[in-house]
Amino acid sequence: MDSLILEISNLGLNGSLDLLVGDFKARSQIWGYGFEDRRGQIMSEFIAANNFSICNRTDLGQTFVTGKAQGFPDLSLLSTALQDLFDSWWILNVESLSDLKYVCVQLAGDFQFPDDFVSKTKHSSRKFLKIFKRNFDKLDLLSNSVSSVEDVDHFYKIFLHTVCEAAYIAFKKKPVYNKKNI
Repeated sequence: MDSLILEISNLGLNGSLDLLVGDFKARSQIWGYGFEDRRGQIMSEFIAANNFSICNRTDLGQTFVTGKAQGFPDLSLLSTALQDLFDSWWILNVESLSDLKYVCVQLAGDFQFPDDFVSKTKHSSRKFLKIFKRNFDKLDLLSNSVSSVEDVDHFYKIFLHTVCEAAYIAFKKKPVYNKKNI
């Protein structure tokens, strides 16, 4: 098994209500590249086998841009069980201090976004994961009990609070930019 798929498998995806976002360093025509590499093939098979759909919109531009290269390595994957809640996907027009741009996935519902930070896990990711893992079992139980839009709203609020709490400890605060600020 590819190390990427093994790492994703260890996240404990519940198989029905998952949002997975990351730089998978995989290339495929499916998400905007002109060719497919081995890792792209593996990710494509993983996406199909685990009932994910790709939220990315290649018409909005690349998520990775340098003077020498550009591409679409950042994938936003949503389980098909949540597809009806998918609202929009966009690239933030703000400086990320890296070659990768910030991407946003918005789900429909009564969600409230945090108003004072965005999590960028390049630095202190081990510390963040250690803190986040303390609450993973609670989140897993809660996600498995989701059966309505209200439950999704409740889960999202608890999940966001948990991520925020871990991020406040592990990362420096950064201002958040949502659609209203772009």
